[in-house]
Amino acid sequence: MKKVSIIIPVYNSEKYIGQCIESLVSQDYSNFEIIIVNDGSTDKSEEIIKKYIKKYCFIKYIYQNNFGAPSARNNGLDNASGDYIIFFDSDDYVEKTFLKSMVNELEKGYDLIICGADEVDCNSKFIKRKRTNVKYDFKYKNYEKYFYDPYPGNKILKKEILDRYNIRFDNVRIGQDLNFYLKYICHINKYKYIENILSHYRIVETGISRAKNFNLFDIVNSLNLAYKHMSKWGIEKSEQIINTVKLSCYTSQLSKVRSYPFFMKKVVAKFFNYHLNNLHGEYLITNKYVLLIKIKRICWNFCSII
Repeated sequence: MKKVSIIIPVYNSEKYIGQCIESLVSQDYSNFEIIIVNDGSTDKSEEIIKKYIKKYCFIKYIYQNNFGAPSARNNGLDNASGDYIIFFDSDDYVEKTFLKSMVNELEKGYDLIICGADEVDCNSKFIKRKRTNVKYDFKYKNYEKYFYDPYPGNKILKKEILDRYNIRFDNVRIGQDLNFYLKYICHINKYKYIENILSHYRIVETGISRAKNFNLFDIVNSLNLAYKHMSKWGIEKSEQIINTVKLSCYTSQLSKVRSYPFFMKKVVAKFFNYHLNNLHGEYLITNKYVLLIKIKRICWNFCSII
């Protein structure tokens, strides 16, 4: 039975870390470790975690100063002893069959398994199914794998691949998951998406993904670093891959313009339009979808001026 290392970065998660851990210790798969990296929490997170450490010998606890989630995840990965790796956010939780289902599928010859996930609110109430699958048609086969939602909590990875290609989280404020996912997915041969909802992604309004600030500009750096990794390892069509991801991602950011404060709308729109205008070369998706994305871009730009 292969060993799984589950890595959880924690920062001021006293409200949810208990539910997260409870969902993992109750799994119907026995060979796993939980590595909790406390990224300098100032609330009662440590107190709650230590109660579980006393009860379960397979929970490892690491404390570090507040260096951020990428550093915490890398710290956990460097201390992992499992064959397979799973990353969780401290406010997410999973079904009892999650580990067994994911491992069983991975051992059928795959390098990555992605399961269905849903979004829940602060009280664990269902909001909607999370869009995790691919929404485009492609000119070439086998490139749809780059366009699954990079959310880490519904994926199981092989540590051997992570170590062989030195895949770690880059220190970026936005797009951490996308950066990491792109660097991993370019090295795998076989993957599988299973429809069953086994992972629950909590929508927390105060979370970084919800914050309306200028940190989102760092997504450009995130994608450039992913491209640098692909180029280093000679990944075929790496420029087309990144161009297509940027086209989709930057246009998606424009779609959020209408929810920003008035003084930020034009700045955000100008920033992403500048980078969209600098995209040159071939895309992986069909011309139909390129056209649809460009039409959406026009609509979101209109939102930035009203």
